[in-house]
Amino acid sequence: MDKIIYAICFMLTMISCVSKEKLLKRDIVKVSKMLKKMKLSDQNVRHNNGYIKYYFGVNKLSYSLDSLSWNNDENKITEVMSDLSIIQDKPIKNLDKRSHYEKVIKNNQITTNYIDSINTLNLISITKKYGFPSHQRLADLLNTNDKDLTSSPHMIFVHSEEIFFPKIKKIVIEEYKKGRMGKNECSHIFWHLNGRNGTPFLPDHSHCKVKR
Repeated sequence: MDKIIYAICFMLTMISCVSKEKLLKRDIVKVSKMLKKMKLSDQNVRHNNGYIKYYFGVNKLSYSLDSLSWNNDENKITEVMSDLSIIQDKPIKNLDKRSHYEKVIKNNQITTNYIDSINTLNLISITKKYGFPSHQRLADLLNTNDKDLTSSPHMIFVHSEEIFFPKIKKIVIEEYKKGRMGKNECSHIFWHLNGRNGTPFLPDHSHCKVKR
């Protein structure tokens, strides 16, 4: 009896995997456009933070580590993170200007948190329907003319709020085991979920403890 139940469960899992692949293949352009829109909102609000600091003379105009990590260039990210570690914000001596700066930064952070939450919920919904839309899956399914729609959606989970961590952890484990998420993506997300300690990208991707 147990063997029959196991066989039925296995067959249902396989049917689910196949159906999600077919669904993503059918809706690949629509899904990719949604993901690109999410990426733009994610990055624009973070770039705003850099512009605010530049406007108030707090720091030089530069993009953040998180914005560059969309490129999936591990060497570049490590180099940029090293550069950013020695950049320190300059203090604002004028009290009125400092107060204004703090309010603007706070409002931008509220906006960032809101956008991150909306994007996280959208990616969770997309993953439930299509499986995790990894960079590799998008690149494999998109036509040559649509390759510019390829993105790295795992960054949405890397920017997620703590309230979503338990659900994201469950999703990452399931999607990685089913082969719809790469080791690099799994490791980067778990680096975020576990407190962002150390370097996000390690040669052995050891932040990802999940076994296939």
